Amino acid sequence: MRNQTYIFLGFLSFNLLCMMSLSFKMEVRIVNGLGYGERANLHCFTRDRDMGYRVLADGEEFVRNFKVRDKDINMTMFSCDVQWGMGTWYHFDAYDDVTDRNRCVSECLWVVTNDWLYVYNQMRDIWEFWPYEPIM
Repeated sequence: MRNQTYIFLGFLSFNLLCMMSLSFKMEVRIVNGLGYGERANLHCFTRDRDMGYRVLADGEEFVRNFKVRDKDINMTMFSCDVQWGMGTWYHFDAYDDVTDRNRCVSECLWVVTNDWLYVYNQMRDIWEFWPYEPIM
């Protein structure tokens, strides 16, 4: 009977460890860094969920947390469109598992500025600029 208990506890521990390794948490943060009181319009979405439109005041940020599961690897994508003033809407993928797995360890931090979109590379501890892609 004692051996069965140890086997069961070992099996249970193994399953819990496997479940924990099958997913990880990711946080996407998008900050309005336009300055001068300028507001940014933001629209974010995934393949199956629309987060809606929102207005970010100067310095304000939009935060979204989600889990990336191993079964969804190479399929997880979180995209956004941004616009300010009366200008063009620009598109960027705020988290794409294919390209961001080695850049965003626990969070993808983006800052919107007038000239570039900047993303923080956690692996290299540097800011990278990301040219805007206008929506046609």
